[in-house]
Amino acid sequence: MSDGDARKSSQHGFGGDREFASEMGKIGGKNQPDEIYKPSEHDGLREDGEPDQRLNSEHGFGGDRERAAEAGRKGGKTQPDEVYKPSEHGGLTKSGEPDKRMNSEHGFGGDREFASEMGKRGGSRNSEDDE
Repeated sequence: MSDGDARKSSQHGFGGDREFASEMGKIGGKNQPDEIYKPSEHDGLREDGEPDQRLNSEHGFGGDRERAAEAGRKGGKTQPDEVYKPSEHGGLTKSGEPDKRMNSEHGFGGDREFASEMGKRGGSRNSEDDE
């Protein structure tokens, strides 16, 4: 079988049915029927009359478009307005304990200048290498 024959195979798209391929080309990228049943246009009911869970307000925003739009306008805040930062409280957690992340024994700890210098030198050399 030559390369030219391989392109005509039905395993590769429309195969040799050029008429069908031409018809599909005229339709374009359309892959949905002309009439699509939309539960949102039928009080949230599917074609079989059952409620469509995608439009249920208990399932995310559901059909509550106004509430969803309001949440979108507020933005995607994922943090509360006030976040306790041990770095702003002498390295202490809310409970008053020392925050281990601020300890120099835990990585670079609070020594940002040293960490910055090490970052500039690159990760392949150790701290004993001097230039």
